[in-house]
Amino acid sequence: MKILFVCLANICRSPAAAEILREKLKAYPHIAADYQIGSCGISDWFLGCLPAEQMQRAAKKRGLTLRSRAKGFHAEYFEQYDLIFAADHTIQDHLSKLAPPSFDSSKILLMTSFSKKYKDLDVPDPYGKEDAAFEETIDLIEESCEGIAEYLLRLI
Repeated sequence: MKILFVCLANICRSPAAAEILREKLKAYPHIAADYQIGSCGISDWFLGCLPAEQMQRAAKKRGLTLRSRAKGFHAEYFEQYDLIFAADHTIQDHLSKLAPPSFDSSKILLMTSFSKKYKDLDVPDPYGKEDAAFEETIDLIEESCEGIAEYLLRLI
């Protein structure tokens, strides 16, 4: 199964979510290899850049290393990925409008769709804010990815 996380510029929320879900799935080695997890953004502002330094620091405090380079969303991703998780409602709406008519729009979900604590809320974009905003964003993403991992385990 291929899973894609999408945020605005692919330097904060989506690369963190992809790495956090990878880490969560490592606890289930019998299925972890069955998942390919990627991330991208809907803008082209930071293409090729590493994640924001503040997000890298927040992730490192939790034992995570964010090494991906920012890339943009491409229409062929609708065909290539089984589930697409949008960081917020605006991005989810944007992706829904980009999707071809034949695309099953139920495959575009919010990152918080399976969260117990933050269900269907936006993951706030911390870019340009204080370090505490990055910590809060990662807290929300971690809890949301726990719900995604539980959902994926129910599929097997």
